[in-house]
Order: sequence, then structure tokens, then C-alpha cells
Amino acid sequence: MTNAVKEAALLTRDTFSIIPLIAFCFIPVYQDRKSTSLRLLIKVLVSFCAVETAVFLIFLFTPSSMETALNMLLCIGAFFYLYRREINLEPSHLWFVFMTACLKYSRGFFQWQRFSEMEGIMEETKIELQLIKLSEIQSQEVSWLWFPFIPYGKLTIIQGDPGDGKTTFILNIAAKLSKGEGLDCENILVIDESIKSLSMIDERLEEAVTRTKARLLILDPIQAYLGGGMDMNRANEARDMTKRLAALAEKYQCAIVLVGHMNKAAGNKAAYRGMGSIDFFAVARSVLLVGRVEGEENIRAVVQIKNNLVVFGHPKAFALSEDGFHWLGDYEITADEVLGGIAPKANKMEQAKRLLRELAETNNAMQSNEIFNLAEEQGISKRTLENAKKELGIRAKRINNAWHWELDKIRQ
Repeated sequence: MTNAVKEAALLTRDTFSIIPLIAFCFIPVYQDRKSTSLRLLIKVLVSFCAVETAVFLIFLFTPSSMETALNMLLCIGAFFYLYRREINLEPSHLWFVFMTACLKYSRGFFQWQRFSEMEGIMEETKIELQLIKLSEIQSQEVSWLWFPFIPYGKLTIIQGDPGDGKTTFILNIAAKLSKGEGLDCENILVIDESIKSLSMIDERLEEAVTRTKARLLILDPIQAYLGGGMDMNRANEARDMTKRLAALAEKYQCAIVLVGHMNKAAGNKAAYRGMGSIDFFAVARSVLLVGRVEGEENIRAVVQIKNNLVVFGHPKAFALSEDGFHWLGDYEITADEVLGGIAPKANKMEQAKRLLRELAETNNAMQSNEIFNLAEEQGISKRTLENAKKELGIRAKRINNAWHWELDKIRQ
């Protein structure tokens, strides 16, 4: 059905809705005449059918600018003809009926206008279907700021409870980027918000990235950059914000890190403890949980709870003290233990160091395979054992085609 037919049908429906009003206004003064009220109603109905049939046909062949005016003139003309022919009404009464009919007709006109506007919007927003073959999509290698935790060109979320060291952790990474281990403030910039507050959809974000050629953009905390009219708990609004940020990261191959607080819904999975809609979690390619280690006042754990690019990274830890930030490296802890405030069943790194110290008490050197077997029996991975060996300063030496670890010079 064409738009013209739809418009004609809508106008016809609203014009016919005037008929009961005409009969209501006309019948009281018609009771003294020879014809019955039913006869009058039939005449009105037949006249309007003829008028609307003509209008319906005219709609199909007349420019839209003339359709409404022509239809109104025909309808009003029919009103005058019926009233003047059937009854010699007083001018004041006739004027009242005429104005009533016009007001009633205007309802149909405005409905038609809204219908036309909606049709126009639908036509403007209609997007042609385009299909892409999977065979035509070329794979792209992902580059990493910190493998496998923070990728370039993607969104990363760091979440945790207030005061658990999220900001300190990400600033330490920024310091390493700016000047090796030290902090070079010349290479770390902050967008001035003194005139206008920044938001996630602010054009100044892209301008800052392009002007500085930044490889890392940090928004901390997420809640401060929503903008006045944004609600991060609404999925559609959260999805729009995160998609724009993801597009910005992809366009300039910049790692964008969002730092957010956790909600207080104890017992929920880590994915549902982040503030706002789950869409934040869904769009991010990597999500890191930062939290306290139960029983260790100064130690904070970093556990990756989402990674859909490569395998999950091993949990890490860092210590916060009066001397500042101290990186501890691999740490044996789970996300559930961090979220639940549960002490780790065993810190595997410390357990590995304890094993090596115990072996050093009775052995000056020992085959590495034997040490690996002993560690495996205690649930210590080969990787953790290698890290413990490195931290204790143990050196390996090849003797008779077998590798031995020299335990006599272990670092206490």
C-alpha cells in the first residue's frame, strides 16, 4: 500500500468520525420536519461517502501540498449543502455547526500530519541491508600495552572497591610508559575541566588523543564522566557510550582504560559487581579486578575476570607502603577470594620459596626434574617455581647432561 493510500485512508476515517456529531447537532431542530432522523443520517452518510471517494482518488494524483486543503473544502461544502438544503437554519446555528465541524476535522488533519512526519522519519532512517561474507574479513593482530591484560585499540575496565588501589595501580603503569620506572609529568597530561566537565561522549577526548598521539587514555572513575543526562544503569545509554569509546580506541589504536567502583551486591559474580549496566562489561575486551588480600594489610591483588582476545593472565599482586608502590609479580589467588574477603588457601609463590629453602637445608644442588616433581605434588606450577627460583637467586648448572639447581647459595 502506497503512502498516498495510507494517508487517504487515515483522513477518511477521521472525517467519517464527524457524522455522529452532525446528526447530534441536527436532529433536535429536524423533528418538526417531514423527513425522519434516519433519512437525514442516510443522506449525510451517502454524501460523505461520495466526497471521501472523490478525495481518495484525488490523493493519488494530486500534489501533497493541495491534498489537505482540497479535502477540507469538499467536506465543508458538503456540510453547507446538507444543512441549507434540508433546513433553513438560523445563521448563528449554521455558524456553530460549521465551527464544530472544523474543530473536529482539525483532529484528523493533525493526526495525518503526525503520520506523514513518522513516514518521513522512517524513510530517512531506513538503511539498506548490506551483507559481508565471513571469508572477506581479514584477521588483525592485536598489539598490547601489557600482555595479556591491556590491549591497544580496545577498552579495558579496572574495577574494585574504593580505596583498594585501582588508581595507584593504573598510575604506576602510566609512570612506566612515561619514563621507564620513574614518573615524567611532561608526558602525562590531564584535560582541563575548569570551564566544562568532561564526559565519555565529549569531542575533546578525540581531540586530545589526536593532538598528543596518546597511547593510553584513562577515565577515572567512570561515574564522573557520564554527563548530565546519562544513566549508566540503562542498557541502551551505556551501550551507546561504550561503543563510542570503543570506536575511538580502534580508530587511533589507543588503549582506553575505564576505572570504576564496585557495587555492594555481595555474593554476585564479578561481572555483576561493576557499577552500572552489564553493557560496560560486555563491550570491554579485558576486565581486571583489584582488591585487598585478606590477612595481608598492604597487599593488593590484580585478577583478570574477562579476556576474549587471548588466554587469561596469571593473577598479579602489588604492595602499598610508606615507601610507595612495590610490584610483587605473580600471586596465587582467585577472583572469588578477592571478592569474598577470603584468605587465599595458599600463596603458591611463598609456598614455592619455602620448598626451595627446605631443600637447601639438606642439599647443595639438586636435579631440576626432581624439584619440579616435588613441587607438583604440592600443587605448585612449574611457572611459579621458576619465579621463586629467580627471586631467591638460584642458578642452574648443567652436570652430566642434566640440569641441577645450586641451592647452597640461596638468597635468604
